[in-house]
Amino acid sequence: MSKNTNIYFNLSAVESRTFYNNPILLKGESTVNYILTGIKEDSYNVLFLDINWGDGSAPLTYTKDAVYNYREQSIFDEILYGKVGGSVCVQYSYPYSNQTNTYSLKLTSNFVLTYNSGEKVYFYQPLQIYHGSFYDDIVDLVAINTQILPVSANTTFVNFESKNNVQVIPSLLTI
Repeated sequence: MSKNTNIYFNLSAVESRTFYNNPILLKGESTVNYILTGIKEDSYNVLFLDINWGDGSAPLTYTKDAVYNYREQSIFDEILYGKVGGSVCVQYSYPYSNQTNTYSLKLTSNFVLTYNSGEKVYFYQPLQIYHGSFYDDIVDLVAINTQILPVSANTTFVNFESKNNVQVIPSLLTI
């Protein structure tokens, strides 16, 4: 089962800064939504956005379009957030999971914003990812089978299945 976590980045003025956010704890497979719509671009525009997810995957670079095509691109960011001509400061999602043999894994994602003034802003987001347990994957059980044995034994076996195809077979014994 994948869980969603939202992380909001806010910045009202352009300065050379480095921001370290509080660590986020994730359990099992999780999708992290990095929401950069709170970064103001009134005076200066963000031309480049470099993202390092922190898990060893290839870093990504996004560039603001030189010409904004209103026929093919949405104007909602302009209306809602005042980002005229489009922006690279939107929402980015990335799936994380602990694929190692250790119980916990510490990562740090890194976002570098480069403004048209030459200023750079660094955001660091520490993440700690734990292995999900068997019980974390059990949600909304549905009985798929029951077996009732003769009255002398009076034992009932019930097969349950969760949304994630996890099967649980309890034995109910009454005397």
